[in-house]
Formats: sequence, C-alpha cells, structure tokens
Amino acid sequence: MLNRMLTELILFSTNVPMARLKSKWFWLFVIIISWAFGGVGLCWQAYLVAPVDQATLETIKTAFLVLGGLGVILPTYFNVWQSIENNTVLREQVAWNKKENSFHMIEKWDHEQFVKARKYGRELAENSKKIALDTIMAKVAADADLRQSMICVVNYLDEIRISILANRIDENLVRYSLESSFFYTFQTFQTWLQKESKLQPGFYEDAHKLYIRWNANSLPPAVLKN
Repeated sequence: MLNRMLTELILFSTNVPMARLKSKWFWLFVIIISWAFGGVGLCWQAYLVAPVDQATLETIKTAFLVLGGLGVILPTYFNVWQSIENNTVLREQVAWNKKENSFHMIEKWDHEQFVKARKYGRELAENSKKIALDTIMAKVAADADLRQSMICVVNYLDEIRISILANRIDENLVRYSLESSFFYTFQTFQTWLQKESKLQPGFYEDAHKLYIRWNANSLPPAVLKN
C-alpha cells in the first residue's frame, strides 16, 4: 500500500526527466521534514503522558520507534524511485531500438537481392506509356532472376507490415523513406502479384494489406520532428 501511494504521488508530480530528478529530492526533503516534525511531536506526547518516573524511558522508546519507521519509509521510497527510473530506461531503450530497427529496415531496401526488380521498375517508369502490361508479365515470367527479385521485394514489404503490427519499427519513418517506391511497385506489378498468388497463397493479399493501410492514412508532414 505504501509503495503504491508513493508511486502515484511521485508520478503525479513528474512529467519530464529533469522534473523527475528534481522531484526525487524534493519529495525526499518533504518526507524527512514531515518525519522530523512528526517524530518530535510523538516523543513530546510520549513524555507528557508517561508517568514521571518513566517519562525519559518512554520518550527514548518512542524515538527509537520513530527511527525504525524512517528505516522502513526511506528504503520504500528509494525502491519506488528505482522502479520508476528503471521503467524510464526501458521505455527509452525500446524507443531507441524501434528507431534502429526502422533505419535497418530502410537500409535493407538497398540490398542486392532487390536490385534487379528496382532496376526494371525504373525502366518501366521511364517507358510507362510504351510498355504494355502483357509485355511486363512476360518479362517477369521469362526472367527467373527478375522473378526471384520481385518475390524478395514482396517478402520484404510483408516484413515491413509484420514489423508494424508487432510494433518493432516506427511506421512513419519507414513510410517517409519507402512509401512512394512501395506504391509504384505495387501498382505496377499488381496483376503479376495476383497471378503469383495462385502459386503462393497470400502473396498478393499480404502486400495489398500494407497498400490499403498506407493508402488510407496520409503521412504526417512533421514525421521527422522530435
């Protein structure tokens, strides 16, 4: 009960790390002052109500009881603070890992296994009005390396989707870097993805889920601001 009361009191008065540090010593000061005044009052009361011949002894006993109370309160207080600080460190570590995972995910887009698919995507972007859809389908079907590269790209996009659902990455950071590439890749090869899904169930659906998620929600303009 004491742990809970102290935790709620401390959390109520601390919103930012610096304020939390100042609050730690402020509340310690308040506790010690309150203990001192309360202890003096209890000792004085014990002295007044005890028989004259036992007043000094009762006062000393009360003083030791008061000291014992402080021996319970202070460790409890510091344990509460230790828990709060540990939780803060853990939250900061989780946030840091999340950003690191996000940058690692973005860096993977430059992996060599995606090069052929991305290169062909750029060719299509430069000749989008000249290349028929059937030609694109035939090209992907005929070139095993291109097809494998396309499969790797789609698997990578599904990895992004799963990482978002698992809260492993900062979705906005990844979107800021990859959204336009993803939209173009999905829209250009959508028909091929649907056909490939007959051989690999869920192949198209997984990429489509991410497309729907990102297409339905606009990217915040201040995504990189603290």
